[in-house]
Amino acid sequence: MQGKNNWLGGIVMCVFPTMIFFLPHGGDLPLWVDVLLSLFILCGVWGIVSSIFGLDADSAWSWVVGAIVAIGFAGFAFLLAWQETDFRGGIPLIPTAWNSVIARLLFAFGGLLGVVSAVVFLRKAIKKFRKL
Repeated sequence: MQGKNNWLGGIVMCVFPTMIFFLPHGGDLPLWVDVLLSLFILCGVWGIVSSIFGLDADSAWSWVVGAIVAIGFAGFAFLLAWQETDFRGGIPLIPTAWNSVIARLLFAFGGLLGVVSAVVFLRKAIKKFRKL
């Protein structure tokens, strides 16, 4: 399957997170924001590179980059689950402490899904590399 032309989306995914990094804002950004913006930039660079070189969306390198991004999002979810101290909002009619625990469990579950996705993507990449 031939990849679509993603250069415009890649440019947008590179420019806006880079602007957030370099524009003045009050204080340093939290670590989880840095991780998320870096992942957006990585996805944007991959979109530009795959469009310029006409790479197949089902190629081994696409699966490797997908695995790297899945690991990054898993790290982002685990980082939020373990380092964030104040989860606001939540489910009404239950105590605030329970809301925080539920939010942590859901972010940890999302991190586990990211790890499983990365393993599946790496297996597909290895199979594709063996066929080369």
